Amino acid sequence: MEKDDQESPLLQALEEGAYNVVRGDWRNVIDSEVAQDLRKYRNYRGTSVRDLLRALRNKVSLRCYHKERKVHLFGLY
Repeated sequence: MEKDDQESPLLQALEEGAYNVVRGDWRNVIDSEVAQDLRKYRNYRGTSVRDLLRALRNKVSLRCYHKERKVHLFGLY
C-alpha cells in the first residue's frame, strides 16, 4: 500500500470515510511536539488515513530504534 496508486481499489477503500477517522486533519489533533518531530522526516497529508498510519509506523519504528541504540550503548544488550 505504501506505493499504491491513488486509483488503487485498496487505497480507495482505506480512504473511504477518512474524515471520520482523521477528524478533518489529524495533524491538528496530535501533540505539537510529535507533529514537529514527524515533520523532520517527511510531509504528511492530514486528511489521509494512509499518511496517519505511515506516521504512526514511522514514529514507533524510530522510538524502537533509539531504545535499542541506548540499550546497546550502555552495555545492557
